[in-house]
Amino acid sequence: MMFELNKHEFYGLILGFSLYVFQGINYSQLAPYFPNDAQNDKGVSTTVIGLITGAFDISDMFAAFLLASFMSAETQKLFFCYGAFISAVCSILFGCMEHSVGGSPYIIVCFFIRFVMGIGASMVWSTGVLIMVPLVPEYSEAITTWTESCIGLGIAFGPPVGSFLYTFGGFLTPFLSLGIIQLLLTITCIFYIPNPIKNKHKKNLNLSLNKKSISEKDPGLNFFYYITRPYVLCASIPLFMQSMSFGFFEVAVGPYLEDYFSIGGSFSGYYFLPFAITYALAILTLAPLIERGYAGYIYLTSIFISALSFTMLWTPDTFPLVQHKHWLTFWLAAQGLAISGSFVPASIIFEMLAFDIGFKDNQNVKLVATSWLNACFAIGRKFGPLVTGGFFLDLYGFYNSCLLQAGIVIVTFMFAWFVSWKKNLLVLRRYSIGKHPEYELASSRFVESENIMEKFMLNPGPRSQFTTSIGF
Repeated sequence: MMFELNKHEFYGLILGFSLYVFQGINYSQLAPYFPNDAQNDKGVSTTVIGLITGAFDISDMFAAFLLASFMSAETQKLFFCYGAFISAVCSILFGCMEHSVGGSPYIIVCFFIRFVMGIGASMVWSTGVLIMVPLVPEYSEAITTWTESCIGLGIAFGPPVGSFLYTFGGFLTPFLSLGIIQLLLTITCIFYIPNPIKNKHKKNLNLSLNKKSISEKDPGLNFFYYITRPYVLCASIPLFMQSMSFGFFEVAVGPYLEDYFSIGGSFSGYYFLPFAITYALAILTLAPLIERGYAGYIYLTSIFISALSFTMLWTPDTFPLVQHKHWLTFWLAAQGLAISGSFVPASIIFEMLAFDIGFKDNQNVKLVATSWLNACFAIGRKFGPLVTGGFFLDLYGFYNSCLLQAGIVIVTFMFAWFVSWKKNLLVLRRYSIGKHPEYELASSRFVESENIMEKFMLNPGPRSQFTTSIGF
């Protein structure tokens, strides 16, 4: 089926995806060179560098909670565009810190800029799905999956892009050039992304899953009710740990390459390329599989791969023969596969849990799932640079920090398996798209009951509208 979009809607979809990618690049492109420059030129310790990079995630986390509490359909586009503008301006300002004096003034201003930049990014990441899904409602899950994938794609490609621009023109060049591109994309989005409440595809999105559905008149109450459910928390813990690895690599790989292999910030970013390429290729493979019912399997497998790769990154400490830069890049590539397999299906899993809890409005489900996914990422990204990539790295070094990460991820695997088992996330049964308008937006919805019609409380329709299959 082809997308039935007019020109403005088509451009809006492409621009939305592009802005997500560049927002991710702006977020992570400083990883190869900023830790070394701040430490060598400005006299900033590794722990404080973790605080500066983590300031983004502190504000991102709190902003995600606030946005889920008071954002409405009328303000989604406003938040999206303002957030992208704020983030782009902060990126440019951070590049200008090259000319600042070192010490406390440098640390305070850098922290403040990254903090404000995190607020802008949260406004983008919490609203993009809600804006773009109504453009193609019959492909709701596909748009959700690809939107979340674009964030990770940008973050994965950020370090090599930043390293290339840093080599080309110094510290200011990456921030200035990428910030200007994001500003241009933001201005274009203002004209081409339609207002969701005026979209021609807007339909009745109410899907009642049980008689005790949560009241939808208070999104803030709904959100805090949702994130305090035990199964949601258990499913979230592995995401905290996976996002910690993003922050850990951001502050640890650059100094590790310089200390052990004498590779500076001008070239260390290229060693993230296998990570980024694997992530990108995994998205192409995993997105269709997730839509067909394999989200639970992919989720568990990715956590196992992450634990394995961290263990292998630790082994050179015990077996010095394998200590080589190619050993590092290979297992960074494995981490790219693991992280894509965690975050790409996470949004779908969070939506499934929201429906199971009792949420009935599809738009509200996407709001709480997207906001909580954003918050999970921000929380983990905060602790990564601060704890394993900051305090622990300072005391025990790169290899022991990798061993700690491996142990933590192994423990979180048990939480993921528990949720998958209790909520039947490994059962490949899906609720497919039908022709009836009332369940057009329930694409790829997994169900547990044999009596699907009673489970969803929908009007009777042809049984051929529903499919139960393995690998479909």
